[in-house]
Amino acid sequence: MSRPTDPDVADLVALLYQELRDVAGRTLRRQRGAPVQLTSLVHECYERLSSTSMSHYADRAHFLATAGQAMRYILADRARRETSAKRGGGWTHVVLDDIPMPGRTLDLVALDQALSRLENADPRCARVVSMRLLGGMTIAEVSAATDLSIRTVEREWRTGRAFLLNALDTGTSE
Repeated sequence: MSRPTDPDVADLVALLYQELRDVAGRTLRRQRGAPVQLTSLVHECYERLSSTSMSHYADRAHFLATAGQAMRYILADRARRETSAKRGGGWTHVVLDDIPMPGRTLDLVALDQALSRLENADPRCARVVSMRLLGGMTIAEVSAATDLSIRTVEREWRTGRAFLLNALDTGTSE
């Protein structure tokens, strides 16, 4: 049984479908051994976003950043299910191209927990990191979407990357 959706959000998804596939593709390329198909991730993301009103999104960049965040939650939820004792405890690994970690992989649950800690510590920095890392946005796009200067976005990006590297290296993702 499908639930009713706001036609504006459905129209926006139709217009930005290829961009959503690009965001999903970047997200999945960072992941190793993922049983998730690109189309499946985009459709599950659409299901999550379809329950919100179009007025919730300020612009295209905000919608894509929100979609990237939704994909993060979808993949983290799947990784948690896979790591549960009932499912055998296997870990899903991801490689972060935008964070310099030569030859290093990490699990999606640890990434999700680290991003949640960053959100609690510095919401603006977390938003910039999410838009860059998960939304695939450039510094200029993040600047325009957040009304922050390019220098501020660059600083927040450096700070957020350092925070994530520290949290993931030390294993302090709780």
